[in-house]
Amino acid sequence: LPQSLILWLDPLSGPAAPALAALTDLARAQGRVAAAYKIGPRHAARLRATGHAALRICDEALIDPTNFDIDQPRLRQLRRKLRQAEKAGISVMRALRPDLTALAEIDAAWQAANGPARGITMGRFCPRLLASQRVYVALSNGRPVAFMSWHQCDTGLCLDLMRHLPELPQGTMHLLVMAALAEARTKAHPQISLAALPITPGPDLASRITARLTANPGLTRFKQSFAPTRARRYALAPSRAALLFALADLARAIRHPDRASTPPSPAPAHHDHEAFAIAPGPGS
Repeated sequence: LPQSLILWLDPLSGPAAPALAALTDLARAQGRVAAAYKIGPRHAARLRATGHAALRICDEALIDPTNFDIDQPRLRQLRRKLRQAEKAGISVMRALRPDLTALAEIDAAWQAANGPARGITMGRFCPRLLASQRVYVALSNGRPVAFMSWHQCDTGLCLDLMRHLPELPQGTMHLLVMAALAEARTKAHPQISLAALPITPGPDLASRITARLTANPGLTRFKQSFAPTRARRYALAPSRAALLFALADLARAIRHPDRASTPPSPAPAHHDHEAFAIAPGPGS
């Protein structure tokens, strides 16, 4: 990013400390700051032990498809939403060859209603990426009205992009998640991730401020309706000042992705819409 270099997610192999140390040296040579973002508890603990400043930035919402039981009492709100969508005549299909024109129209309508899409770690409409993902489409009278895309890897599925037309029947997006869950169960995927949830405030000032800044009640209610397990995710940097500077740089880049690339690049590859964790707003 313009002012920082950020290690995003846990390393694919090896510990995070050497990776962040190498990144810090490179950042220093370029006059930038280095940080790590959305790091899991194990790597975060090792980084804290080496003196890094840490901030719990969000939680990842995880579901075990094999143990998911729609008849659990705590899922009654979800059952109600699903009944509403089914009563409205919504059906869901797995799009092996997505109609990209129809999906682009839905994305355009979503942006018109919610504001421009965020960037960097946020999901953006990218036909080439969609072609490699698992895509589910919601239909009303045979017409696509919403879609959801998922990254797929050895650990399971991770929610990426959610888009829908305005005035969507209640429960439509819940029905899309259920379709992914059902297929994940049949394919024995170990887990699916609904991506990030804002943290719940704790007794410390940092968590209260983070929770207030990242609050997104609608998206939180949607994901919580599946009763996921929360897995903590952290941002870390060699100092508190570097951490705050890097997070501010990342938040600015998420809100203004077209200005963030150095040099300019195509639409960024993205994880999901999870980065509302530090850049909340109507377009998130």
